[in-house]
Amino acid sequence: RTPVNAVISISDRMQKEAGDTETAVRAGHISEAAEHLLSLINKILDSSKIESGRMSLSEESYRTATLLKDLRDMTGRYGKYAAAGVRTIFRYNPDLPSEMYGDETRICQMMSYLIENACAHTREGAVIVAVDAADDGSGSEMLKFNVRDTGSGIAQEDIPTLFSRFRHISDGNAGPGLALFLPRTLSTLMNG
Repeated sequence: RTPVNAVISISDRMQKEAGDTETAVRAGHISEAAEHLLSLINKILDSSKIESGRMSLSEESYRTATLLKDLRDMTGRYGKYAAAGVRTIFRYNPDLPSEMYGDETRICQMMSYLIENACAHTREGAVIVAVDAADDGSGSEMLKFNVRDTGSGIAQEDIPTLFSRFRHISDGNAGPGLALFLPRTLSTLMNG
């Protein structure tokens, strides 16, 4: 990952130094491609950790408001979708518990995969992220996330393999096929 991070850093610097020139535009393209590559590398590494049983959780108390702010801030990375007319809308139950217990980092990671996937499959309209509280079955509360989009939907023949590793739906969007496998696996690890 270090070489890709170096490419991102250098191209970002080039973009800032070049101002409003063609070089800045090209540096922006390099940075965007490198960020996409880094995302793919991270997904493959996460998949390998899951497969080998080395994916661990770091459960501790966290502030719900901080988690929600981090999710909103995280979606700023998807500016290319906003530029294409896809909005990300967050809806929170105002009565969410102020503090929760779990792996805040993995929750953000899981939601990042889901939101990015929804944005990628939405040509116009919105991706709506709803957060509510739910009973976990043992009398404790857990956060319940719902991600909806205004995309074209999923073909019937794609539904059986939707959460399979290295599979993607047949809508023309190429990817490593991990966008739903990883969040489902993380959710399962967190008893979701």
